[in-house]
Amino acid sequence: FLGAAPDRAKGEEEESFTGPVPLARVAPRKFRILFTCKICETRNSHMISRLAYQQGIVIATCPGCSNRHLLADKTGLLDWGIWDVESLAQQGENVTRLTADGYIQVESKETPAAADAA
Repeated sequence: FLGAAPDRAKGEEEESFTGPVPLARVAPRKFRILFTCKICETRNSHMISRLAYQQGIVIATCPGCSNRHLLADKTGLLDWGIWDVESLAQQGENVTRLTADGYIQVESKETPAAADAA
């Protein structure tokens, strides 16, 4: 019959799965980014698309002064080349990331020898 289970030989046991089944963590499609505008000192909170942040361009408008802030450019189409918020850590800015495990300070990716030379 269609859809019928195949016959098993005598003595052949079915595999039994015991214990918890691990679940995969799936990143949400959107996430919230928080930052303080350096022009008007307004605290900003914006929901942005993870896909746009990882592969496109994200620009947020400050509600305090209406300035536009570039949050990510993964296309390289703008004058700054490929850029994102983590690039600020390389420039010495304070960048903190909230993960499932808590807050993580984003560190500069340059080596200590390169930092001493500068």
